[in-house]
Amino acid sequence: MVIYQIITSLLVAISCIGYGASLLRLLRVRVGLNFIGRLTLFFAVGMGFSGWLLFFLGVAGALNSAGFTIILVTGLLGVLMFWRDFNPSFTRTGLLGCSILLLTGLIILMDIFEALAPAGEADTLAYHYALIKEFIDAGQVTFEPRAIDGAAPLLIQMTYLTPYFLGGETSLNSWNLICGIAAGGLFYSILRQHLSKNWALVVVMLFLTTPAVIYVSGSGQVEVKNSLFVMLAAFAIERSRSTNNLGYIALAGMAAGYFVGGKYLGLIFAATCGLVILFQSDGIKRAALFAFFAFLTGFQWYLWNWLHTGDPLFPVLYDYIGDKSLQIWSDAHQRNLWTYLKGETGVAVNLANFFAYPVLATFSTEPAFGSLRAGFGPFYLFVLPLSLLGLWLHRRSIFQSKLFTYAVITLIFYFLWFFSGQSQRVRHLLPILPLLLICLSVSALRFSQHVGSFRPLVFAILIALSFQFSVQTLFTFKFIQYAFSNETRDEFLNRTVSWYEPVMWINKNLSSNNKVLHSIRWHNYLLNVPYYWSHWDTQSLVNLLPNQTDTRRFLREIQNLRVTHVLQFPVLMDKVGSKARDDSNKFNYHIRVLAEEKCLLLVKAFNVRRFGSRTLSSSTASHSRTNLYRLSNTGCIKLSTG
Repeated sequence: MVIYQIITSLLVAISCIGYGASLLRLLRVRVGLNFIGRLTLFFAVGMGFSGWLLFFLGVAGALNSAGFTIILVTGLLGVLMFWRDFNPSFTRTGLLGCSILLLTGLIILMDIFEALAPAGEADTLAYHYALIKEFIDAGQVTFEPRAIDGAAPLLIQMTYLTPYFLGGETSLNSWNLICGIAAGGLFYSILRQHLSKNWALVVVMLFLTTPAVIYVSGSGQVEVKNSLFVMLAAFAIERSRSTNNLGYIALAGMAAGYFVGGKYLGLIFAATCGLVILFQSDGIKRAALFAFFAFLTGFQWYLWNWLHTGDPLFPVLYDYIGDKSLQIWSDAHQRNLWTYLKGETGVAVNLANFFAYPVLATFSTEPAFGSLRAGFGPFYLFVLPLSLLGLWLHRRSIFQSKLFTYAVITLIFYFLWFFSGQSQRVRHLLPILPLLLICLSVSALRFSQHVGSFRPLVFAILIALSFQFSVQTLFTFKFIQYAFSNETRDEFLNRTVSWYEPVMWINKNLSSNNKVLHSIRWHNYLLNVPYYWSHWDTQSLVNLLPNQTDTRRFLREIQNLRVTHVLQFPVLMDKVGSKARDDSNKFNYHIRVLAEEKCLLLVKAFNVRRFGSRTLSSSTASHSRTNLYRLSNTGCIKLSTG
């Protein structure tokens, strides 16, 4: 079964390669990279195109065997038609190179162990995988009435549909693995334009073991996938400058459009690339061509959200052009959301912090940065002095350098990102990390070669790799345990996913005729029965704002959603029975009132664990209690009337 699922994901990847090769042939673009570079570049182009194509298939209600077969087979035919583009060429590798390849293979092996285990990352379970499961069950793309993670650009998630439909969760996990390997492969091939094989492989290892990459690469998170589009666009812009081929501009527009369709941050990246192209020769014409292709490949989710909310960037522009008659949103929820988002900025947006952020985001424990779990590691700061010295050394040839395009894109993107007041989570900058590493590592190496000493650079690499490799080994340990044990899926999830016990019982004892109201986001994908996730910040169909104390209204809202069961938000064991503690959470407040009035009847109580760490779950657990209730059909007289 596992072999079938892995083969399925490989076929989907080959299909994407076929789409990419076909599109590049239409654009009359010759890639000019080595075999790995051609393969991964074709994959990046085809992956974005398949995500773009599957949106229209989903809106047409064709997410079925016939639709996915057509998508898969068409791409595979593209491989057969352009097979001559894939002729591989390999060079000999010495003992040092073999050792580096062996370490790289070990890194990929650890990623394989993660792919073979059940998905457990919170955002993946909350919406990346949950939305795909929902679309497959419905046979079509449906509008998710939720801000930030529901009504959002989902081009990357569309690429999850085919592997999940054909091979299930393991196939989808394997797809994430392939995307991560492809990002490393494309990164390596671009590096090879500037570095020897061994140096390029070392920098690739630094990228693959970056904590942020480890954290998101094997999950449903989109940052590593978007890094493929960033590298593709930057490479195409640089090539357009040196070859004067407008096909590269079109390719850059497609890549930027894919990023736009995959995350709102893609708009900043597209603006960045547009500015860079505008200052090339014949810039207005080139920028117009770029904008056309970026719009063509990135517009659909913005149109989708505009049709459903009146705001293409929902809820960013809700105050100005949003539909104020929406049942799924309100002015009060908009104000509450902006208050919540203020907690996503760790430092004030000013010029001093613009320069300080890279250091703070690496060494600070500020929760808004998320750097303790998903940072960039120390290498880029270690190597920065050497890179600046290399920059000064070659200052007269900066504008002629092939790295100039990558550096300018990196700096402009960072500038626009920081001063736009976006969430300051480090991993949101991950798509641009390969460009940063290319510039820093090449410049540092050039300086080391000039002074005739590699010791500082090698020392920085060894320290960074030792730290990052240790982090990955620790992170992967639970997946290795699963691979070599007889654990069931439920047993693994029970020891690694917080508050999982109620999910097991619900899946075994409730059916498709029931509907569970809950507020634990990572339960979404894990639940096999209908549910509604009642988050207090991102949805309004169940109003849980702090000032909402009308339990009659709460009851009407959940009845309108045809809820049959309600799962309480867990309460710490030493706080169980404390009314003040329960009532601080409006979800639990309404549950308590409904239970007292016999509107909710207790079905089962659960003792649950909350893990403070995905990596060290067994040693970081806190114990809580939660109850599952059933809505009463006969009681509840007091709250059902009046």
